[in-house]
Amino acid sequence: MSRDEERVNPNATRDHLANERTLLAWVRTSLGVIGLGFVIARFGLFLEEVGSRHHPHTWVSTLVGTALVLIGGGLMVPALRRYRRAASAIERNEYKHSSGVEVALGAGLVLVALALAAYLLITGL
Repeated sequence: MSRDEERVNPNATRDHLANERTLLAWVRTSLGVIGLGFVIARFGLFLEEVGSRHHPHTWVSTLVGTALVLIGGGLMVPALRRYRRAASAIERNEYKHSSGVEVALGAGLVLVALALAAYLLITGL
């Protein structure tokens, strides 16, 4: 048996399909964050149009919404890099799991949630 035959991964097709499903999950996450950002940004403009006096700082929703749209779009950069690296590693039969992107996303969303909660508490008083 040659060295190349020893390295053939019998599960390569399944692994590549799983890698594609992971990329599609990142695409859905990115679109969800972009959509949420758009809704938040437009809600601030809606409050201005109806003349709401309860929320005089509607520019904050535009700022936060725009930031979420940019974050959602930016999520695709590490997702695509991860997809390509995983595909290459699967072909070489050298795949190793790394959770850096997931940890960064989770930490970022926690920070956004804390900032929004602080804003709601400050403006709601």
